[in-house]
Amino acid sequence: MPASPSSIALADTMDREKRRIERVGIKQTGAIGVLARTAALRAFQTGASPIEAAKIALRDMLPVLADGMLAAHMTGSLRASKTGAAALKRRLRFDSAYDEALRLLREKARSLGIDPDAYGTLFAQAAASRLVDISAVLEQKLTAATAEIIRTGVHTQRGMEIIRQAFDAAGITVQNPYQLETAYRLEVGSAYAAGRLAVIQNSPDLQSLLWGWEYVTVGDDRVRPTHAALDGTRKPKDDPFWVRHTPPIDYGCRCSTLEIYKDEADLASDSGAVDALPPDEGFTVSPAWRLVG
Repeated sequence: MPASPSSIALADTMDREKRRIERVGIKQTGAIGVLARTAALRAFQTGASPIEAAKIALRDMLPVLADGMLAAHMTGSLRASKTGAAALKRRLRFDSAYDEALRLLREKARSLGIDPDAYGTLFAQAAASRLVDISAVLEQKLTAATAEIIRTGVHTQRGMEIIRQAFDAAGITVQNPYQLETAYRLEVGSAYAAGRLAVIQNSPDLQSLLWGWEYVTVGDDRVRPTHAALDGTRKPKDDPFWVRHTPPIDYGCRCSTLEIYKDEADLASDSGAVDALPPDEGFTVSPAWRLVG
């Protein structure tokens, strides 16, 4: 059963919230990718290790990713609080759910009982883990490139071209550093979803009123068929379906879940069996669920 127009509209709102955060981080990660390429090339020219130079330069991505995840987590928390406020028949006063300034988000988060510093530590660890994955891919490509340079004994200019090709193969290009962007989008989307989950888990009132969730896509022509097949799926909050299918469910996923409360009689019913494909590697458990423990 496809999601309703109102559900699609809310999913689009949440997608815009995530994209506002992404735009800042992606610009920075792209610049870091260029710096890593430059550092590796300079190291090669001076006889130093391109691999170590690139890995050192990529470390600048750690605070960018961790802060982006924290901002997304608190923005998602505010979104869940606004949605839950309607179910509780009361209003929570916040200036804007779109304000990404960490100072303001910290103030708002504390009013929800969220400790930004504790989550900051968690996201720093998650960012470090993601950077290890990115560095491993790049190290593999650069190791192969270095071996080729030594084996063939090419001149410096050709060696630099081989190193550039290794960065391209690792998805860290000047024009399109998609490896860094994809990682950033995944972690921001996961933190946003985890923030929404955390608010409900930490609120006995909301937890008692929540029936379950509805899976919704953004509804545009970029939605993958496998994700579109899940659109409109409604399951109780404790259904094991959500352990795997709380978005993002794979790289580049822009889907969301919407809260369904018990007083929404037209929605609070299981939509039935779902024909879902096996998860991609690393997505057997939703990244959002891993963040909330």
